[in-house]
Amino acid sequence: MKRVNYKDINALIVDDNEVSTIILSSMLESFKIQTDKADNGLMAVEMSKKVAFDIIFVDHIMPGMDGIQTTKAIRAALSSEHEIVIIALTAEITESIINLYRLAGANDVYEKPLGLKELISLLKIWFPKEQFTMQSIKQEISDTNIDCEHIKTIFENIKDIDYTAGFQNAIGSPSHFMKILEASFNDLQSCINFISNSRGNNSIKQLQMETHKLKNIFSNIGAIALLEETKLLEKIILHGNEDEINLQYGSFTNNLVQFIEKLQSAFLKYHCSVQDKKTYNTPMSDEEYEHCILSTIYYIRRYEYDSIVKELEHLISQGHADLKQEFELTLKDIKDYQYEKALDRMMIIKNKIGNLPISEINKIIKLESSWD
Repeated sequence: MKRVNYKDINALIVDDNEVSTIILSSMLESFKIQTDKADNGLMAVEMSKKVAFDIIFVDHIMPGMDGIQTTKAIRAALSSEHEIVIIALTAEITESIINLYRLAGANDVYEKPLGLKELISLLKIWFPKEQFTMQSIKQEISDTNIDCEHIKTIFENIKDIDYTAGFQNAIGSPSHFMKILEASFNDLQSCINFISNSRGNNSIKQLQMETHKLKNIFSNIGAIALLEETKLLEKIILHGNEDEINLQYGSFTNNLVQFIEKLQSAFLKYHCSVQDKKTYNTPMSDEEYEHCILSTIYYIRRYEYDSIVKELEHLISQGHADLKQEFELTLKDIKDYQYEKALDRMMIIKNKIGNLPISEINKIIKLESSWD
């Protein structure tokens, strides 16, 4: 039965994988759908008793109760009058899995990761009176204050990541992409620890679960080569002997450690640059502004190119708006090595803002004396 006439849609995502949850919740929330999260089946059953959810997305493989058991328990906990849509999500769809979910009470089964187009089609089926379009997604993410090109410059250099594929999973939102990468980084570190312990304890079941989790992570962030390597590992765990498993995992673990180190380095670079940008864009006080002008004049007289450029960029970014064009022209003069022309322009600017405090001039004189 199709759902109709919903103004406010409440959704619940049941998944132990934080990255998968971030991706799906980001898409749902972009449509103004209220979203709650449960990281296991038992929690989902309890939440469904207290909140009138309209749609529940259930992951297939989870610790404790799996998706089929969770679906059956939710249906059993609710009255027949409580109409609710349950969508099962699984990395591999088979006829057997579909039938088991149908018997458990699921309305449909979709392959993970659920793409934006598939989600829109799904929502249109169950909520036909609502408007779900790609345009509403674009409108929602257009207001982000995260620099898309800045993120791309840093993370596109990690060759293990297909940036375009990962960015699509983030529905084109730089802030969502950063959330996905950071959550993936934390999950990858946890997986490394689990894998080491599982191999030491010869726990094949644990290896299977962690390998499956890795497959989801790599798929979500667009790490295509590592995804294929993980798929191969799954097959070896199921059909290979202990020597084959150890050999493959030894090589794979080395690649995974290197990948984590690359991500860590990129995060450090990103966060440092963001902090620098925040600091750099803080408006200057009058005293700082005057000091910066005098320093620029001083560096021009000494022909110190790099120092001149740094001070002028500072003035362009944080100086008086009515003088911005003059600072830009001065910077152009410097880049053309027209030092005398630049000096004349800066002296005119200095005179425009009036006489500087004697204390500030004394600082510059002392500075000149110490450098000479």
